Amino acid sequence: MPKNVIIIKEAADIPETLDRELVENYLNTSYWTELIRMDDRGANIRVGQPNPHHIQRQLEDYGIERYAFLTAWNPGSQPLDQWHNRWRNLSLELELHPHCRLLRRGLGIGTDENWPPEESFWALDIPLEKAVELGRQFGQNAMVVWQNGGYPELWWI
Repeated sequence: MPKNVIIIKEAADIPETLDRELVENYLNTSYWTELIRMDDRGANIRVGQPNPHHIQRQLEDYGIERYAFLTAWNPGSQPLDQWHNRWRNLSLELELHPHCRLLRRGLGIGTDENWPPEESFWALDIPLEKAVELGRQFGQNAMVVWQNGGYPELWWI
């Protein structure tokens, strides 16, 4: 595991040093993604819950061992305008391509109606150290990570 990462699987795992309300917003977010084969409607990933059946089946079919769901939008949970967010995400996409086996588009959809969905990426078989490095490079607080045999986790980076 990369250095200085706090793994949060549920609200009980939130350390007192973090803003509980902010972390709970991440935990309650639905992480929608295009599927690997892109012949279906997409699916929602949730922290602490098993991957949806059709995602899990495709991960197994393609031999995917891990993924990270990350974005460059709103660094440090500070809102930016759509133009800057899209520009940042394009830069992240260019950085991600050489490091993951497959890359699919996604959306982080929170429960706060005042916080619009964030365009994101589902990076399959990315080295997790690289995902953490990129998350930090783009000023993110956290990302969702899955490793074969487990459930999606929130990695506070």
